[in-house]
Amino acid sequence: MIKDGLIQLRKLAGIPVQVSIIQPKGKPNVRSLKPMKPKGITLHSTGNTSPSAGAIAHGSYLQNLENRNKEYKSWHITVSHDRIVQHLPLTEQAYHSGDGEHGYGNTSTIGIEIAENIAYDQSERNAVKLIVALMRHFAFDISTIQPHRHYSNSKKLCPRRILLSENTWKEDWERFKNQRIQRALEHYHSLESIPVWGKKTIKKLISKGYLEGDAESLGLTLEMVRVFVVHDRAGLYD
Repeated sequence: MIKDGLIQLRKLAGIPVQVSIIQPKGKPNVRSLKPMKPKGITLHSTGNTSPSAGAIAHGSYLQNLENRNKEYKSWHITVSHDRIVQHLPLTEQAYHSGDGEHGYGNTSTIGIEIAENIAYDQSERNAVKLIVALMRHFAFDISTIQPHRHYSNSKKLCPRRILLSENTWKEDWERFKNQRIQRALEHYHSLESIPVWGKKTIKKLISKGYLEGDAESLGLTLEMVRVFVVHDRAGLYD
């Protein structure tokens, strides 16, 4: 799924993926060029509701920032209603968490922005799918998935469509994390998301017509995959 910090898939859970890495120029103000071993994810929202402010436009915005060499700001991926656009290698530090050059959020987490321009609810659903895919790839615990507000020195209330107020942001995040991310993590909706040890079995069941649905609508739980694999090893599907 990821090689040298770059997403290798053309589609992730049915969402088109575009890898458009910001090209370094002058000072490292967008491209830090500092290596990073990802240890979690920081979630943001763009705060820009202009219809044209989608994932591609935010990539152009970051490239323009890099070209101007004036502002230290960057994140790894923008997710919109219709695509995932990667701006930085996932193995490079970025300036997105608001906790300073040496802060944990900036030095150790992948920054994801949810576009707010069109069909926000779909953008948020796509972001959840991306987060779950990255969690599975890097073996992140759900405790390592945090909102911008968790790290921000300025106490910025972000992602603003998820954190509803300064007084309730912790509860808001726990609700989102448990009801959206954790639930999604417990289900496998695409063939690509099935654990390596179970993929051969699930492919077999689909090809034999034992499983309904296509590669993007399986809806399997981890326990179901385990049972299918045990049955397959016992020769029940031969």
